[in-house]
Amino acid sequence: ADLSGPGSTFLATYTPLNLGQGQRPTLHWRLAARVVGESIRGEMSQAQVHEAVRRRGFDVLSDDSATEWVQRYWPPSEHHHARGWERLVVARMPGPSGSG
Repeated sequence: ADLSGPGSTFLATYTPLNLGQGQRPTLHWRLAARVVGESIRGEMSQAQVHEAVRRRGFDVLSDDSATEWVQRYWPPSEHHHARGWERLVVARMPGPSGSG
């Protein structure tokens, strides 16, 4: 954020709390994440992520899960593949007055 100027966009993925049917991440989820090159280092609630982003001067624009991406972009025949183990937060640093 220190290097971001007015109007900058910030995107980050995060792993929500209670991953996997209301439990902490299972070995299965950790291994699956590792296979795609991701390591689960810690989980954060949506409120925690939004607060951290706002503390750095950004306004949250959206926060969607993988299940929402599948519903939006994949054909209905593929919706059963959706898993909500990852979220994407999009935020923007406010620009000068009148510029967005």
